[in-house]
Amino acid sequence: MSDRPPTASPVEHDGASLPTGSAADAKPMATKDEPQRMRSFDQPDQEGPKVYVVGIWRRLLAGLVDTVVLLPVLAAGAYLASRVAGMPLTRLGNLHIETMLELFLKGGLAFYGVLALAVALTMLYAFLFVAISGRTPGLKLLRVRVINVYGERPEWWRACLRCGGFVIGLLLLGLGLLWIGFDRHKRGLHDWLAGTYVVRQQIGSG
Repeated sequence: MSDRPPTASPVEHDGASLPTGSAADAKPMATKDEPQRMRSFDQPDQEGPKVYVVGIWRRLLAGLVDTVVLLPVLAAGAYLASRVAGMPLTRLGNLHIETMLELFLKGGLAFYGVLALAVALTMLYAFLFVAISGRTPGLKLLRVRVINVYGERPEWWRACLRCGGFVIGLLLLGLGLLWIGFDRHKRGLHDWLAGTYVVRQQIGSG
C-alpha cells in the first residue's frame, strides 16, 4: 500500500470538489485514525481541474451493458454446471417471478452452486477490467471510469476489495448499492471499502 499523499483530480457533485496538485502541495484531510491520509472533497475554492462523480442511473446503464457482454459466458457456465450437477435448466419462457422465487427458495445445492458460479464469473470480470484499465466495457461506453484516492486506476487490491464490497452490498438486500443514491459523492459500500470513486471520463483522455 503506497504511503504517498493523494493527488486525485477534484471530484465535484452538487458543489463538492477536491483540488488536484502535486504530491508536495497536497493538503490532506484530517481523519480520526490517520490525520494526514486523505484530502478534502469540500474545498471548492482551491484551484485545479475537476472531475465529476457519476450517479446511480448512469452506473446502472453501464451495468446493463456489462450484463449483455457477460450473458454468453454466464449462459455457457450455467449450462456446463447444470450438466455436471444433473439439474435441467429452466427455459427462458418459463422464468416467471413465481418460478424464480421457487428456484431460489427450493433450488437445492445444485442451484446455489450455479448461482455462486455466476456471481464468481461476474466478479472476476469486474476485477480484471477495473484492475487493468479502471473501467469495464459498460463503463467505457458510458464514458465513466473508476479511480482511487490519487485519481489513478485502482490498484489490484482495491479492485479486489471493491468486488468483495459489491457482494456484501447485494447480501444486505442491495442497501450497499442503493446508498449510491444518497451519498454526497455517489459512493456505494464497495467504493467506501476500496477507497474508490466513479467519475466521468475526461474528454481526450484514455
